[in-house]
Amino acid sequence: MNRIVVYLCLLGLSGMAMGQRTTRPGLRLDGGAYGVVGDTVRECGDSLRLSGYEKTLRSSYETLFATNLCVDTIKGVGLTIEYMDASGRQLHQRQVEAREVIPPGQTRQLRFASWDKQKVWYYERSAPVRTSSGATPYQISVCVDYYLR
Repeated sequence: MNRIVVYLCLLGLSGMAMGQRTTRPGLRLDGGAYGVVGDTVRECGDSLRLSGYEKTLRSSYETLFATNLCVDTIKGVGLTIEYMDASGRQLHQRQVEAREVIPPGQTRQLRFASWDKQKVWYYERSAPVRTSSGATPYQISVCVDYYLR
């Protein structure tokens, strides 16, 4: 009798030890969400490249990648960002300064507080909005005002 109980316990434990699938079926990589397709690349002379702007609907921050193309270390970047609706009308314009050290030939992520305090706008090339909240897409134009060496 004891052998049967032990055997049943071991059988039950072996079933619990089997691997479990932890991902949802049918997931696929969206190249556009990772900057592969439709990236916001802008060459700023021969010194700086801006790419990969991102701001999702509920985000409090905006991010942008800056690549140092010159031989000197960049210690800060001043940007003017213009925000426009789908028809090209200006929604907002502002200057931001990112004090990020970017060594020659390297890329750093610039992160700054979002202009959208109410969280009702999202960048048109961001990941798709999964809600019917009436969120509105916008476009951007970025201009480098200066960079510090």
